[in-house]
This record gives sequence, C-alpha cells and structure tokens, in this order.
Amino acid sequence: MNVLVLTDFSENAEHILKYAGTVLHDRDVHFTLLNIQLPCSVFDCGGECKDLVKPKFEKNLKTIKPFLDEKHTIEPLFLEGQYIDSIRETVESLKIDLIILGNSHSYQTSNASELDKKTFDIITKIKCHVLLVSKYSQIKIPRKFVLPTDFSISVDHKLFSIIKQIYSVDLSELTVLSLSKSEKMSERQYLTKERINRIVSNLDFESIKNISANNDNFQTERIFDSSIIFARNLSVFNRIFSASHQTAQLISDKHLPMLFLHG
Repeated sequence: MNVLVLTDFSENAEHILKYAGTVLHDRDVHFTLLNIQLPCSVFDCGGECKDLVKPKFEKNLKTIKPFLDEKHTIEPLFLEGQYIDSIRETVESLKIDLIILGNSHSYQTSNASELDKKTFDIITKIKCHVLLVSKYSQIKIPRKFVLPTDFSISVDHKLFSIIKQIYSVDLSELTVLSLSKSEKMSERQYLTKERINRIVSNLDFESIKNISANNDNFQTERIFDSSIIFARNLSVFNRIFSASHQTAQLISDKHLPMLFLHG
C-alpha cells in the first residue's frame, strides 16, 4: 500500500507520523513524507529551500522510526508548487492509496470540529481516501468504529476496500449510525442501508450494529475510537463539521480519527 503523509514539520505533524506508524504497524506500506512550499517568487534560490528542509525531514524520520517495522519503507519528498495541485499530481504519479494528514486549523481547540480550507479541499477535491488525524487523537489501534450516514448516496464494494487494507477489522466493532432526518426512510434509503450492511458484513467485523442518532439511548451507547465517512455524502459531512450542530458534538467531541472514503 502506498501512503502519502503530509508534513509541515510541526508538532502536530510529528503526532500524525506516530499515529500512522502505530495503526499501520503490521501492513506492507511505503510511506512518502511530503512537504510542499510555494515557489520562490522574488528570486531563484538555487535549491536552497530544499537544503533547508533536509534537517526537518531528518527530524520527522527520527520521530517515526520507532513506530516502523520491517514491512515499512519511507522516503521524504519536497515539492515547490500549488498545494492542492502538487498533492493531486503526487497521488497520481505515485499511485497513492491513502493520504494521512492533520487538521491545521490555527485555532483548533479540544472541543472544536472545524476544518481548515486546505484540509477541506484535500478531502473533497482529491480522489483518494483520506485519514484525518487530530492532534488530540489518541495514538492507538482503533477497535470501535462508527459510520455516520443518511443513506442518501449510492455505495459499492470497491468504496470499502481500503478499510481492510488499513485495519484488522476482525477484532473490531462497527456501528452504522443513521443520521436520517426522518425515522421513516424512503425506498432508496432503505435499499442503500441494506446494501451497506451486506458490504460491511463481508469485511468480517467482529460485530456490526445499527443505531439512530434520533434514539434517546444513543448518548449512552456511543463509545467510538474512529469514524468512517463517505466523502461524497455532503449532507452528513456538513452536519459533522458544523460546530453548532449536535451531530458534531456526538461524532467529533473526542477528536476521533476520521477515514474519508472516496469512490
């Protein structure tokens, strides 16, 4: 599996590296550690920018090394260019399967769920699965997943294939959380719900259950340590990342790592 880890050499970026190494500890992974800067606009630096980031890359590599195993390879990559275009080109040229990044919001707090523009654009504009890790996310292998959806978009088996590439789901629980506005679903929603359940059943989760966010018992039942979100499910996306919406508090209050599925 080819994994692209974005770094700005911050403390948050080092936290992401530790998380990536921990979660993917038993997977065959080639990590590309990517830093992007805008091209020098005033003068030609003659490669000086690349030289300046070398010690920062070395520090990042030193950080992740204790979390790697013999199945892992890693290399740094420095690019000058536009941020989204550079990531998109890298994903295509290196055949990246997964992007791992953090939320770089400058005023992110322990109970905020906003996304900064760069993160939002990567998740919504680049056709690649994305794992978003908060600087408050615990560094551990997740075992209790939640998949929030309103069953409004079509799904297929291919969309879910990345899950087993990343996680040992046979030791994990999955909760399919209905965010449908009405308790009575349309025929299309019902068929989508049935399809999702058939697909996830084939992923060999230890257990799978369906609950509704409208259920009074949801507050006591929610014990999750990671979430899976359909990147194209914009209605759910907007609810989860609205600081004023109750769903944001229910899903994001622990700063769960979030896997966004593209396809």
